Amino acid sequence: WAGENSKISIGDNLVSGPGIFITSDNHGIKKKQLIRDQEGVEKDVIIGSDVWLGAYAIVLPGVNIGDGAVVAAGSVVTKNVESYTIVGGVPAKQIGQRN
Repeated sequence: WAGENSKISIGDNLVSGPGIFITSDNHGIKKKQLIRDQEGVEKDVIIGSDVWLGAYAIVLPGVNIGDGAVVAAGSVVTKNVESYTIVGGVPAKQIGQRN
């Protein structure tokens, strides 16, 4: 789900489970203005090569996922993931490292 002014870039050999969701577009959340009336917030998403996104993982705007990273099933990735790191949870946090 890329916005009009943002992009989603995916490297070579992505492995993904069913139901993953990647977005570079989100709602604004300013106070004193209806969310539905606010301008969207867009930030590019970059996913490296040899990445595994587990089933139903969600990747939010502005996230960079490094080469060889693994995202556990059902995780919500809100921050960058270093190369060869294993993350999981809501929000996703480091739970391991690929050796």
